[in-house]
Amino acid sequence: MQQLSIPGGFFNGIHMFDMNRGMITGDPTANGQPYQNRTTTDGGTTWILPTGMFTGSNEFGVINAWDWLDSSRVWIGSANILANPSTAKIYRTTTGFSGTWSFATVAGTGTTAGLYYQAIAFTDANNGMSASNNSNIVKTTDGGATWTAVANPPGVTVFAAINMNGFKDGSNIIRMSINETTGYRMFRTTNYGTSWIEETLPPQGVLNGVQHMRFINQNLGYGGGGFGTFYVYGPSTSISQNGTEIPGSYSLSQNFPNPFNPSTTISFNIPTSSFVNLKVYNSLGKEVALLVSEQLNSGSYNIGFDASGLNSGVYFYTLETSDFRDTKKMLLIK
Repeated sequence: MQQLSIPGGFFNGIHMFDMNRGMITGDPTANGQPYQNRTTTDGGTTWILPTGMFTGSNEFGVINAWDWLDSSRVWIGSANILANPSTAKIYRTTTGFSGTWSFATVAGTGTTAGLYYQAIAFTDANNGMSASNNSNIVKTTDGGATWTAVANPPGVTVFAAINMNGFKDGSNIIRMSINETTGYRMFRTTNYGTSWIEETLPPQGVLNGVQHMRFINQNLGYGGGGFGTFYVYGPSTSISQNGTEIPGSYSLSQNFPNPFNPSTTISFNIPTSSFVNLKVYNSLGKEVALLVSEQLNSGSYNIGFDASGLNSGVYFYTLETSDFRDTKKMLLIK
């Protein structure tokens, strides 16, 4: 059911904090008009455009170019659509969409199509990064009031940033998806660009890119790419079929070793070809790892689970198919 339509507008992102409170970011309907950044407190039945919002001049928003700590602290990148510009704006608020907004004018090297700060990520109220459509990476240590240039990852010269994701867990991890002429790549940093680590993308990721991404925690993330591709990021796992005998029933074995540090093996049997999900949860019931999510032939399987990125504690793993579900407990001691 349609709840909101803005003639001449374009929505760039939506986020719901709970079933009632949420926010959307959208382009101005025309040059010099307010950005369509709206809030809802009734689950999306009504969307309020605050008064006194900042306005755009020769600029517009960019899809998914925003990040937040909560409903009060939000940062939004924008595009300067003049030809070959040397600056663009990054907006910020500490009082929510309905509060006071300000912006920083950020240096960069634009193209004939403009300068787009189209990827942005914060790890806390002060520290964040942003990157552009034309090889610019910047960081801030004062909540977005000022930005300074950051060196590109080694071996990367000309690129367009696609998206960023920042972890709000004290790890300072920021991931950045980019597009080069040879394909897409993924990098992460824990020190705001002082050093970078390249991550391995599947072949579809190199070809179609990670256009959108969102992480639940360090060990579980999801991404979407071109041509309908969808990705899952999780801890290192290795699955193997154990022999050729077809088991007579479903079963999930206790992991071994248990307790473990940091790796263990989980075994299970499936008597018929099934779509199998094997997930790990923490003691609060929050999913922390997706080990298997695929169609498997009948057989006995072993899967290795590397919990290097998890804290010591009690965890639960659940095997689920259309005909079977079982859960067991394991203990990680570091």
